[in-house]
Amino acid sequence: MDLINQLVSTLGVSGQQAEGGTGLLMKLVKDNLSGTDFGRILGAEPKLEGMMSQAPESGGDSLLGMAGGLLSSMGSDKLAGLTQIAGGMQKLGLDKDTLVQFIPVILQYFQKQGQGDIASLIQKALPF
Repeated sequence: MDLINQLVSTLGVSGQQAEGGTGLLMKLVKDNLSGTDFGRILGAEPKLEGMMSQAPESGGDSLLGMAGGLLSSMGSDKLAGLTQIAGGMQKLGLDKDTLVQFIPVILQYFQKQGQGDIASLIQKALPF
């Protein structure tokens, strides 16, 4: 079973929500890893790049976007990223609780593929 189908069946989200939410999370992962490490993730699952390009814009002029900018200026880049991701999730019709539920499903997907090192990289890059 591929990652999107796992998210749909486990969390009860739509395919569009699963792809968009995964894309948003991968944008956050990309921002918090070196290019080499993120390249390893894309090498393990090339479809992630397309999901990132289809993910809704995060933050922007919204209150969440302003909060993300404030946190970033205070040196809390990972928390700022989380705030911006939450804005994108809202655009997908998902709440913050669902955002957190994506993570173990994504990590488990890579672990089941025998790619525990990729799961570790993703986990290292996420602020929660």
